[in-house]
Amino acid sequence: MNDETHPIICGTDFSENASAAARVAAALAARMEKQLLLVHVAEQSDSRFVSVERRKEVTAPLLEKLRAEAERLASSGAQIEPLVLTNGWAEDAIVQITREREASLVVVSSVSKTAFDHWTIGSVSERIAEK
Repeated sequence: MNDETHPIICGTDFSENASAAARVAAALAARMEKQLLLVHVAEQSDSRFVSVERRKEVTAPLLEKLRAEAERLASSGAQIEPLVLTNGWAEDAIVQITREREASLVVVSSVSKTAFDHWTIGSVSERIAEK
């Protein structure tokens, strides 16, 4: 039985590096008997002004991608909850859900989708670690 208290949170941007991090997170969750929250943040500059309808349009395909990833990870034995967040920037949303759920561990890949992303805007994982 998986423990839903103090889950493991894994942030994904659907890159190959994020998929590798998710596999590690799923293995850890199964071994530690923790729930895994597989999280994607649909970044919006100010989500307070986005209509509910538009938010659903944006999140529906992302949630399907997360569900597909959760199915691929199911062989690990971990209980996986896919979750799309729309409350701001990736690092802020992941830190917020980590605090809200009192996560025991956060797993994110250390490399951005592209080297250009990392060079121009920095690494989400670095900013999460700083918080």
